[in-house]
Amino acid sequence: MDRRPARAPQLRMDDMVLTKATEKQVAQLATQAQEGFLDNLTGAFFRRIDWAAFWVVLVATLGVYVYTLAPTLTLEDSGELAVASDYLGVPHPPGYPIWTLVTWFFQWIFHWVKYNGHPNPAWSVGLASAVAGAGACGLLALVISRSGADLLRSIPALTEKIGFRMENLLCLVAGISGGLLLAFSPVLWSQSVIVEVYSLNALFQMAILMLIYMWMCRPKQDNLLYVVAFLFGLGLTNHQTLLFLGLALAVAVLLKDADLFRDFAIAAVLIGIVFIFAAKGYSLIASAAEKAAPDFDANLWKWSRGPTTAPFWIYNVLFLAIPIVLAFVLPRGRTVCATILLAEIGVAFYMYLPFASEQNPPMNWGYPRTWEGFMHAVTRGQYEAIVPTDIFSEKFIQQLGAYLSDLRGQFSLPVAVLGFLPFCAWGLRLGGQRRSVFPVTLGLVLASSVMIVLETLTGWGWLERLYRLMIAPILLVAGWGFLTLLALYLKKQVADMRGYTLSTTIMIWGFLAVVAIGVLFVDVMSLRAVFHSFGVKEISEPGYLSGVGRLFYLGLVVGPPLAVAVAWALNRSPLELDFELGVSQQRWLLTSVVGFISVSVIFLIFQNPSLDIQNLFIGRVQFIQSHAFYALWLGYGSLLSVAWIERLLGRRALMPGLLAVLLLPGILLWQNAYDEEQIRIVGGAEQNGHSYGWQFGNWGLEGIKGIKEDFQYWFPKAADFEREWGALTNALGMAEPDYPPPMTPNAIFYGGTDPGRFVPTYMIYSANVRPDVYLITQNALADNTFMNITRDLYGDTIYIPSLEDSNEAFRKYVDDVNSGRIQAGADIKIENGKVSVQGVGGVMTINGILAELIFKENKAKHDFYVEESYVIQWMYPYLTPNGIMLKLNRDPVMELDPKLVENDHKFWGWYTQWLLDQSKFKRDICARKSFSKLRSAIAGIYDYRRMYTEAEYAFKQSIDLYPLSPEANFRLAQMYMNMMRYDDAEQLIRGFANADPLNESAKGFLRQIESAKRMLNRRREIEKRQQETGTLTPDEALELTSIYRASGMQNAYQNLAMRHVADPNLPLQHVLALANFFAQDQRVNALIYALEQYTQRDPNNLDAWLDLAAGYAFVRRDADAIRATRQSIQLGGDQARDAILHDPRFQPLATNREFRALFTRPGSGGMRPLAPLPGGALPNLPGLAR
Repeated sequence: MDRRPARAPQLRMDDMVLTKATEKQVAQLATQAQEGFLDNLTGAFFRRIDWAAFWVVLVATLGVYVYTLAPTLTLEDSGELAVASDYLGVPHPPGYPIWTLVTWFFQWIFHWVKYNGHPNPAWSVGLASAVAGAGACGLLALVISRSGADLLRSIPALTEKIGFRMENLLCLVAGISGGLLLAFSPVLWSQSVIVEVYSLNALFQMAILMLIYMWMCRPKQDNLLYVVAFLFGLGLTNHQTLLFLGLALAVAVLLKDADLFRDFAIAAVLIGIVFIFAAKGYSLIASAAEKAAPDFDANLWKWSRGPTTAPFWIYNVLFLAIPIVLAFVLPRGRTVCATILLAEIGVAFYMYLPFASEQNPPMNWGYPRTWEGFMHAVTRGQYEAIVPTDIFSEKFIQQLGAYLSDLRGQFSLPVAVLGFLPFCAWGLRLGGQRRSVFPVTLGLVLASSVMIVLETLTGWGWLERLYRLMIAPILLVAGWGFLTLLALYLKKQVADMRGYTLSTTIMIWGFLAVVAIGVLFVDVMSLRAVFHSFGVKEISEPGYLSGVGRLFYLGLVVGPPLAVAVAWALNRSPLELDFELGVSQQRWLLTSVVGFISVSVIFLIFQNPSLDIQNLFIGRVQFIQSHAFYALWLGYGSLLSVAWIERLLGRRALMPGLLAVLLLPGILLWQNAYDEEQIRIVGGAEQNGHSYGWQFGNWGLEGIKGIKEDFQYWFPKAADFEREWGALTNALGMAEPDYPPPMTPNAIFYGGTDPGRFVPTYMIYSANVRPDVYLITQNALADNTFMNITRDLYGDTIYIPSLEDSNEAFRKYVDDVNSGRIQAGADIKIENGKVSVQGVGGVMTINGILAELIFKENKAKHDFYVEESYVIQWMYPYLTPNGIMLKLNRDPVMELDPKLVENDHKFWGWYTQWLLDQSKFKRDICARKSFSKLRSAIAGIYDYRRMYTEAEYAFKQSIDLYPLSPEANFRLAQMYMNMMRYDDAEQLIRGFANADPLNESAKGFLRQIESAKRMLNRRREIEKRQQETGTLTPDEALELTSIYRASGMQNAYQNLAMRHVADPNLPLQHVLALANFFAQDQRVNALIYALEQYTQRDPNNLDAWLDLAAGYAFVRRDADAIRATRQSIQLGGDQARDAILHDPRFQPLATNREFRALFTRPGSGGMRPLAPLPGGALPNLPGLAR
């Protein structure tokens, strides 16, 4: 019964006294609540009030999401994903099969939705994102409301005073607030109103967390675990980052049922062993001698070799057989077996990919109908190999800081501090009574929040120092609370050992031992990092740590172990340090902490992001899972705050407290609308009325015709249309504009960037705009899986290179490298006799070769257009502006038509201003980036033709469209440097670096500018002395040669270098220095000439003769190579012979009899084979290196 005085009581110290309920008391309270106050008489887990929270959040969130939904496709991956959904195709790796099936159902229902008279599946698929995002937020509200009731009931002093009816209201409000806070967090909101996969991933996560909480409350219901396992496996087919949630699920099982965890651990070990063998194959057990053998097959016994091999089926049988066998061996084996098999069934949805690919859809990424393509998709083959960050480095500290800064931005600082409060529910026994620290911490939270709001409204900077001082103790109290939780768990686990079986006890001690070893390793490495950092002063030097970094790692070494030990001791002391929540609620909080750390910190380590704004913007969507965990804590913090406020201040303070909690999501709405810094960096979350994806596609394909059609659709009133259309015609100076012209019929379009290939794909295949246009991705031509798709789509109507043609492009690239025409660096890799090209430079060179082949074979019948991504040099003489795209003319254009330049100037003058006048454009970062890139590409044409005035005008427009664009800023700065306008370049890049302070490329560019300015001054100084004296000293000549080379003055560099290398009086060390220049520049003939000069003057230098012989061998002057080799052997004897035998540069001579005779000794049985040539480039010169 709810007994309460009419007036609010005064605050007394007794109000801070709490006792913790036992698990039995909590159960009794729950039964009492069910019988006395709730209508949940059926035994259902969730109450009506919980479902009320779910439905309120679902409906409210879905309403906002639908209202702010993009009307059609957007930029980035939107077009590609929409086409994949529309045609039941295969989007980019890992293929997203369950997402494709779910969203196809939505677009099938809403297939009648149109945009400007065209089919509009993007809207339907975007609606699916909205439903998934709203569902995730609704489930979060459901979990907060239900688990919040359990949390309150574990503190009887709160529940008894509040009463069960008021408890319902508190849980409802906390659930609604927590759910809406996640809903209006910028990242989830932005991903739920466009065509994307992340909101469905959030839905899977929240469904899994809801079910695992239900299981932790009712662990006898194994069917809940089965559903969790299936959803976890199925969710992995949507987004593989869900895998990081697995650690939290494992901890939940450990905390709730140690015997079941033991059996899962046994199964995991056995399956893990099979998995390792399947991934590594025979290499795992092969000896070093076997691996070194030339015919060793590194893929032997690997699962990845596919279904045509026996190991593939053996491993699959083992993956199924192990859990089945364990079902009959382990005490909880049946539960383990069913759980693992259901997870495998969920993952098996990847089998959708080959079936979808077989239908030849227009979006058929990776061609997964083949085993190679299937593995490419499932293993995310297009992405770079994962290189985890060094967690004991300054970079990791900065990455962690960037993540926490973004997390704060997701919920705003006044709201974010509430997330610490669930960990502040602990207390001590003082003066004979238990005292809670929660009220004090709550006071600090409320005071700091008020100051944050005041600082935002008034701009008083001094308030920031005050609220930071208040937040610091909140963090300490929360951190201590978490470590207290950990200490209490360890204490209870040790106490419960007596009740476990021997096998479970061994497993738990083993688990604790692994944890202890991990902690010890972290401590040792942290101390090592701190000690090594002393004396390292430059941040660019390895081992550098800032003061904050050193403090962090020292705290990591001392803090957690000491705090856990102290908490354990205080718990057993008269002070009775204890957490105020019940044991079950402590376990759930620990599970949520492990989950949060897994999907934030651990994932951050594997993601290893760069810290510039662009990379952080791209990577932030990967952390939605961590935002969901934090929103869960925000819900708990709100719940406990209002409960304590009611306890301390009485009923009159309750309603204002509840109203304040309900208004918290409004802060995020305000932040999205008015936070200038957020808008500058990430933009607004809403997409309603944003037509920029459609503009990109329709105006690029249809030109002025598409512009007029869209204006008639967007401005149906005649006056509005005349105003907008008249502004364009006036800008162009044409009554009936014909610029930009549409693409010609049956044109071939080279798409480059993600928007440049995905948006036209959607327009052509789904929106039915210009279905006659052939779309080819210029960046993917070196990928044979892409070429297979393109051959299937277009091979019957236009020329597409065959497999043999593609291989010829690879051979041409290798030949160009070997001949010294281009540099390879580390791009070429030969493995098991197969040539592959690594790195953007080499891949784009091959893409360029194939693109040129397609162009030459088809240009007689088809016009070509380009949306540039990476620069392909051969295209530049052919390129001219064509509205927002580029036209690739059939023949080189000697000089741009002045009228065309004028039209481009006027059109982009109007378009840039038209875009910047729209608040929606300024709030759409993806649009700003995309259109800035389009203008930057056109500026590159003018720069190439040295039309610097027009290029500067275009580059500046590109920067106006998106001031944070690295490409626009760097390309303009590079043009300034080519014009020797170094001060302008420095001013531009310095401003960019100030806007993006962690952009390492900008810092490097500034160093390059400073170096160029110094070189220019030094060059002028040396040239002036040469004019005055008519001569140069050898040192000055070498320095001037180096300056010419570094400045890109190739003619001056070559002339001076060749003139001086022929000087018989040039010091020998200068000859070697020039030879090094030639070697680095792949100027093989010049290198040979320099070494010839050197050996003539110093005929006894073994290293020089070895390098000269290698140079001769490289250009296949075999007779000269043998002569130089013979001279080397005469000078070095067996030492020279051994060096040559191990030098891969002599591989071209390996079959030459005369060469072999130099190494044949009587009775030796012949010459040992030379080591295989590891690459196509001229190898480094070992003699010069020495």
